[in-house]
Amino acid sequence: MLKKGLVSRMTASNTPKAVKKAVNKLNKINGSGLLSAATKAFWMIHGHPVVIYDSNARRGLSLAGSVDYATYFTEWFTFYKKNLVDVKDAQNWVSGIVCRQEFAGEWDVSCRRLRAFIQSRHFANRVVDVYLFHKGRDARDEQDRQDGRSARKTVTAFLR
Repeated sequence: MLKKGLVSRMTASNTPKAVKKAVNKLNKINGSGLLSAATKAFWMIHGHPVVIYDSNARRGLSLAGSVDYATYFTEWFTFYKKNLVDVKDAQNWVSGIVCRQEFAGEWDVSCRRLRAFIQSRHFANRVVDVYLFHKGRDARDEQDRQDGRSARKTVTAFLR
């Protein structure tokens, strides 16, 4: 379904439109709320430049409420380009870890091939996704703590 009738190669210019088209088709069949699932499937099929839509990552980008994929995609790439040096540092750090002696026997792949994958745009995309996911989750958790404190204050004031 995600391949049929859609673009064969995802680019920065056609990805938002292709995702919107696929999500509209899926929503007609299965209902709504399939943006995250569709972008995950597209990312598995095409890789970079598809950006996985995630509510925690959306919060990590400081985008309030539900936003359309085109807006999310643009903001994600703005962040990605602005922080590319940090992403490269993270990739280098991971490269250094995975080929250490304690990890060397864990995979049936050479360290050279593993490092090449880690240094690819494909992996850089995931580094940013994971960072934004955790940044957004931490923001959500902090908001939940603040909401909990506010609720306790309200209950305490009511019981007095």
